[in-house]
Amino acid sequence: MNLIFSSWEPWDETMRKRSVAFTLALMQEMGLRRALYVNPPLRLPLLFRRRKPTFYHHQIRCLWPRSFGNVVVITPICPLPFRFARFNAFFARLELKLLKRAFRLQPFICVNNNPQAAEIQPAFRDAAFTALDMSDDFEQLASEGDASSGQPIPIHEAIAAAVRDADIVLAVNGKLATRFSQAGKRTIVLRNAVALEFFDQARSQQQQTPAALQTLPRPIIGTLGGIDPRTDYELLLYLSETRPDWSYVFLGTAPDNTFVPQELRRKTNCRFLPPVDYAQVPRYLAQFNVGLMPYRLNALTQMIDPRRAYDYLAAGLPVVSTTVGGIAEFGDLVTLIKQNGDGLHMCVYIVDDYVFTKNGMNSLAPWVLMKLSDMLLFFPSETEHQVVIFRRKPSLETTRQAPQQNGAQAHKLE
Repeated sequence: MNLIFSSWEPWDETMRKRSVAFTLALMQEMGLRRALYVNPPLRLPLLFRRRKPTFYHHQIRCLWPRSFGNVVVITPICPLPFRFARFNAFFARLELKLLKRAFRLQPFICVNNNPQAAEIQPAFRDAAFTALDMSDDFEQLASEGDASSGQPIPIHEAIAAAVRDADIVLAVNGKLATRFSQAGKRTIVLRNAVALEFFDQARSQQQQTPAALQTLPRPIIGTLGGIDPRTDYELLLYLSETRPDWSYVFLGTAPDNTFVPQELRRKTNCRFLPPVDYAQVPRYLAQFNVGLMPYRLNALTQMIDPRRAYDYLAAGLPVVSTTVGGIAEFGDLVTLIKQNGDGLHMCVYIVDDYVFTKNGMNSLAPWVLMKLSDMLLFFPSETEHQVVIFRRKPSLETTRQAPQQNGAQAHKLE
């Protein structure tokens, strides 16, 4: 059996992207012979555009079939401008048909993570099994231009067709799964994940402070990943003005990012750092005191499962987020905070005096159910720690008296 993975994310062998990690995991766990990873179709008129999309160079690099082990990566070509949609669709499907023959990909399983690319979907209808991977609410993600009359199939119709063709829908969070299951489709929740050992470097090894952070006042409130239209800029302005002595670092956001308001750029306590090599990310996370997720609250952000939340937690950071989709399912969080304000440990509050916790610095340590008072024994200290309990249900109290043991004290949220 083979695999064809059609993704909206261009291939990146660092495995930073869900689609790449998913492809490699399926190959390993199912013992598949070969995989064809299909990048989003590339419209050649982009060659003549002065300002190209950020994913453009990734697609060009894999324009012709390139092999990464047992995975072949291809970028389908749409040679003509957008208005010649039918010819572009015919050309891209012909490419994929020839590739299936050349690499002997029959029979194959298809994972469709790019339902909005309606022009190439018919090329996968002979799959033995098809899974629609809704790693985002693609209909909400689509721009007005994507859903315009110039597109042969509007985005909502393209997704509806992909749902009909799928044997199962994989939804990234519970709310999105409910939408498809209510329509009578077999649906399961497949959440995002994290490379634990990689991000655990932020707390398990001595990390050299990056030059860009060495002179910043503490605490450092960090945001990982680029700023985009989903970001709540009014909230960021409020935070930067309310706490002018704190430093706010946005890693992965170039200073000239067009989405960042001028008023926010002028804040002296805000630092906008361009993307860094992936291997260097733990060095930056090691200097953050808090991981921030300042999303707007709208229809789209209620259907996501933020990957950066997993990255922050794996790096041992306390997480502060707006109430976007996927976050509430983490449950009530218990944070153990040092005297200087640094986060020491985070676990899940269950009921009464019980927590679900993974103690110590070893990433292989098991998750266990134990009493909060017993959990504190793993983190002895001569100074007092603060135990903060974040409750996700508004009707519940935001604080709880913690056991006065091992120098721990309860801390009331403001």
